[in-house]
Amino acid sequence: MNLFYLVWKNVWKKPLASLLSILLFSLGTTIILSISSAQESLKTQVKESVQGVDMILGANGSPLQLVLSSLFHIDFPTGNIPLEKTEKLLKNPLIKEYLHISIGDNYQGYRIVGTEPEFLDWFKAEIEFGKPWNMSFGAVIGAEVAQNMNLELGGQFHSSHGFSGEGMGHDDHPFNVVGILKETGGVADRLIFCSTETVWNVHGKQRDADSEITASLIRFRNPGGLVAFPRIVRKIPEFTVASPAFEINRLFLVFEPLIGFLKVLAWVIIIISSLSIMFALFNALSERVYEISLMRVMGASRRKVFLSLILEGLYLAFFGFVAGFLFSKVISQNLLAWVLPGFASSGSWFEISSFEISLFVLVLLMGVVAALIPAIIGARKEISRILFSE
Repeated sequence: MNLFYLVWKNVWKKPLASLLSILLFSLGTTIILSISSAQESLKTQVKESVQGVDMILGANGSPLQLVLSSLFHIDFPTGNIPLEKTEKLLKNPLIKEYLHISIGDNYQGYRIVGTEPEFLDWFKAEIEFGKPWNMSFGAVIGAEVAQNMNLELGGQFHSSHGFSGEGMGHDDHPFNVVGILKETGGVADRLIFCSTETVWNVHGKQRDADSEITASLIRFRNPGGLVAFPRIVRKIPEFTVASPAFEINRLFLVFEPLIGFLKVLAWVIIIISSLSIMFALFNALSERVYEISLMRVMGASRRKVFLSLILEGLYLAFFGFVAGFLFSKVISQNLLAWVLPGFASSGSWFEISSFEISLFVLVLLMGVVAALIPAIIGARKEISRILFSE
């Protein structure tokens, strides 16, 4: 009889025990792969978003809140700042260029960002259909907005005040879709862009001495600006500055212990699943001693008996990893977007990372180790004693 077929039949002789081992392996694998995939996707997208911005100038408040609201659009802004006073401050020779943004409205939960078309160059976003916004109430929408809201070029929509989609509607000022962005897999997919003047006009305002914006994104001429400019801003009570790189690194440090704990928990589960395989094979040995002796009588060597038990451990570990791998692909595609709206996993079903390959090898190795002691004991069983006792 084929050894692989024989092992397969033995694995499913006790389906509940086998399924438990597979389930534990898959659970540990799912947790590790899902967290690692989401973590890598987040770091990649954050790095790409932060790369073009040295500092953010905004209303006095939490620097982290300023970064999350102005750069990643996943928090409320710290307030508004006066445009005239801001532009005087930004004439500092340390600053190479800057970009104003104005937020506070939404369309069905998708945030509307008032800014200049240069925003697309800053963040390497490209228009797939149409053209940039260059007129009042012209809007360029992200790929996800276009898909979920069924908006096309020439389409119209009305904004609402706030960020939840339940605020007061601005029904007198329809937006016209003049462009649709290519899918980026990042924050831009969930945003609607228009001119700053449009944001003012929606609220019945024009540019004047009292005009306000939400924040300014800044690029310095040299790294010295990162040190010198905050000293200047600290003297003005209504302003604050935030370094995206510093604040995001600080945020990662906050979550690092939790991520580490979850990974340790996943490894504990995998180790428990290995022990369950070992105990299951131990229990099976006492029930299969006669079967093993028959294998030996029919010409099977000790080596073949040893391999058959090792293969059982390998089978259970293999199917546990495959199940966990598939579950992790499903979860990781949605985990990041669920925890941080606006972000999505950059992984693909068909992409296999070096970490996943390493984990696969390690899981198989643990399956072998779990089966090793039962396999050695089973291979050393004496045929004569077994048959005599029978």
